[in-house]
Amino acid sequence: MSSSQVIKRASASGPTKRASTAASAPKPPLSSSSRAIIAGHASLSGMNRISLGPYTVLHPYSRISSNVAPVTLNEGCVIWEKATIGISDNSIRYSEDKSEKETQRGTTLNRHVVVESLAVVEAKEIGEGTIIESGAKVGIGCVLGKYCTVSPGTIVPPFTVLPDFTVVFGFAQTRTNTTLQDREDIMKLKVQAHEKLLESLAILIPNNLAKWQ
Repeated sequence: MSSSQVIKRASASGPTKRASTAASAPKPPLSSSSRAIIAGHASLSGMNRISLGPYTVLHPYSRISSNVAPVTLNEGCVIWEKATIGISDNSIRYSEDKSEKETQRGTTLNRHVVVESLAVVEAKEIGEGTIIESGAKVGIGCVLGKYCTVSPGTIVPPFTVLPDFTVVFGFAQTRTNTTLQDREDIMKLKVQAHEKLLESLAILIPNNLAKWQ
């Protein structure tokens, strides 16, 4: 057989495929209710525990990171697309003394917290019913009370403590949401609206929870 025939046969068979040697990233330690919803393309990563309460919803491309410290999402939290929950390595460098204490506590979102698209939450604790709106950032060590609102694009500086019903806007300016604070009927409607949202998302989002267990 001539050398030209060998070359033709080799080219006809096509390029040989090389087996991938890249190992997939290990799954983070996960403690999840069977009623939590993790959408396809949601990302969970880290070495510390991630805990998901019942009816918590992770939208596609949301990111939960426990690389630095544990993350806990309690009942009915909703994390929208491209939102990020968890302390980053860069934040640890912000203040070594304080940050070291925060890493032991991690990040906790209490019942019915909503984190909208592109928002970042590294806080120690977010109170029940609080909304972190699109593109906002809540820094490491922050403690936000119940039913707070962080307006779109607003940055809450690290280690900020805010009382219940606080609205943060602009350059970390604050006011009190007296309507929600004083009107039980408005509060009831807010809770009912969130429960309806959870029911709708449970129907609309295919659950990929099994992938992470």
